This record gives sequence, structure tokens and C-alpha cells, in this order.
Amino acid sequence: METVYIFGAILVFTAIAICWTLLRNRTRTRQMSRAAESLGFSFEPDGAAWTARGLLDTPLFAFASIGVHNPISNVTSGAIGGHAVTLCDYSYWTGSTASTRFDYSQTVACFPLKRELPAFTLLPRDHPVDEHAAAFALKAAGVLAGAGKTMVGSSDRWEAVQRMISEAQAQGIEFASHPKFSERYKLVGPDRESVKHLFSAAPIEYFERQDRAAVTVECSGKWLAVYRRKTRVKPEDVPAFLNQAAELLKLLGL
Repeated sequence: METVYIFGAILVFTAIAICWTLLRNRTRTRQMSRAAESLGFSFEPDGAAWTARGLLDTPLFAFASIGVHNPISNVTSGAIGGHAVTLCDYSYWTGSTASTRFDYSQTVACFPLKRELPAFTLLPRDHPVDEHAAAFALKAAGVLAGAGKTMVGSSDRWEAVQRMISEAQAQGIEFASHPKFSERYKLVGPDRESVKHLFSAAPIEYFERQDRAAVTVECSGKWLAVYRRKTRVKPEDVPAFLNQAAELLKLLGL
């Protein structure tokens, strides 16, 4: 009888957790829809169609490209500072069990670029705990990418995952004249000299002034994505976040 009670309690707890998650997500969708309306932007609650519109070129969206249930949602589209922009919530997880699962959810500002830039990723140096999670995620992703490439040949979806792994493992580009920047951020890209040329004193000094909630920036060449890792932007903070992201484009000469 005691086992029945325990099993029943687990079912009730699970049901409550599911209902709470659904309610929270629906509330956020309503709030983000109102935020989009106040900006004069369009809004789509389901962003599945955006996986075919170029976003998958950026390492952040690599997991969305391999068919795992990692939703893009609350998609807001418009223009800021003269730049077309798409804002979305993106969630994914890595790992395989409760003890080794790492969940990530963030709001991402995505800009289709008017001119192509060298591909790069700029991210804050991780806390040791995050580094452990990232190391595990990369190991799991590497196994997955290897298996997937065997099954589907040279599909772009697996190449996206492999690019994410390569960039995370690459040695960062450092600037001797700005040791604070090199200490706080990791900058990587396949064409190191072109990336280094792109980051003049202005963007470097901007990032040096940022607090510990600094943004991550990823550029695929044709798209640029800006987000704070594991952080969803509050609906009332969307305008400020978009203005900050647009400022970064200006600093990069766009």
C-alpha cells in the first residue's frame, strides 16, 4: 500500500510540474506578444519554420538542426537601428540522464547581415561549473555528430554540430594590448586574422566595460546572434536588449 501512495504522489507531483510549466510558457508567450506589439513588430509563438531560414548556420542553433526537441519560440521580427532583427526564445539540453543533463534557455537577437563578416564566436570565460557542463556537452555532441555523419553523409546539420565543437575547443584569439578583454572573453573563428582585424579598439573596450552578465555574440558570416547565456530577457527589457544588440553591430562597422 505504501508503494501505491508513493507512486501516486510522484504522479501528482509530475502533473503539477507539467501544468506549471505550461502555464508559465503561455504567460510568457502573451507577454512577449504584447512586447512585440508595442514595438510594432510581428509575432509568431512557434518558431519551427525559422530552422530553414538561415539561423542554423550559427553554432548556438546547432542542436535545433539535428531533429532534437529543442524549440524556438516567441519569435518577434522587425527592425532596430536600421537593421532587420528577429528575436526569439531558444531552449535546448545536453546530456542523457538526470544527473548529467544540462538545460539552457535564452533569448536571442538574430540579425541578417547586410554584408558578410568573418565567422566568429565571442563568449564570456566560463565559471568552473559551467566549464564542466560544457565539457560533458561537447563530448556527448561529438559522439552524436560522429554517429550522425555516418548515417547521413555530409549533411549540413551534422557539420553545424561539428563546427560548434571545434569552436568551443579552439584556442582563443588574444590581444596583447587588451589583457582584460582576453582574460574575460574567449574569441574564436576559423580565419583568426580576419576576426582579429574586425575587433578594433572600440568593440574591445565596449566589452571590457560590460558586467558579469555580458552577452555572447556568434557570427556565421551572414547572420549575427546576440544573447546572454542561460538568460531569457524579461518582456519589459526587450527594447533595451535590442538596442544593446544593435549597438554591437555599429561597433563592428555595420
